[in-house]
Amino acid sequence: MRLILCCAAMLVGCANTPTATIPVAVSCVKEVPVKPETRPEAEILALDDYAATMVAWTERLLLKAYSEKADAIIQACR
Repeated sequence: MRLILCCAAMLVGCANTPTATIPVAVSCVKEVPVKPETRPEAEILALDDYAATMVAWTERLLLKAYSEKADAIIQACR
């Protein structure tokens, strides 16, 4: 008799549908942009003025493009 009551009580609990939802944190970032490689400061300082200027501007443009991609991903998550 106790076994039947126990089974009946368990089945009654399974018959109810849950009414509350549980929020689960999900990352909205699908793909993280790859950070560009930059040269060490000592290596840039060892170059002549023209080469150092070209490296600085090239790295600046790469980092700017990376920043814009990262910013777009962050804005999409809001």
